[in-house]
Amino acid sequence: IIENLVSKTKRLKLIEVVHLLREITNIEMDLRFEAAAANELYENTKNDQGFNVPKIYWNYTSKRVLTFSRNTSILECILANTITNVINPKNIGHRLTMV
Repeated sequence: IIENLVSKTKRLKLIEVVHLLREITNIEMDLRFEAAAANELYENTKNDQGFNVPKIYWNYTSKRVLTFSRNTSILECILANTITNVINPKNIGHRLTMV
């Protein structure tokens, strides 16, 4: 409608932009791509000390459902370990930079 009303907008190719955004959105909304990226991060960091990425459960993951293992937050772990004096508070900054 806008392209027909204002001739200067034709050079912007608004219809093509809308189609491109729809395509990008459809790809981004496919949780299998997110699972693949998370799985790659998991594989690259699974042997790193102090770094925990949730494991993807592929049998339960689909285009609209992403299933992964439960993971406690870094803050929970730091607070719990600091309270029990397992982690030296001076090392907390170092652990956070590993994320």
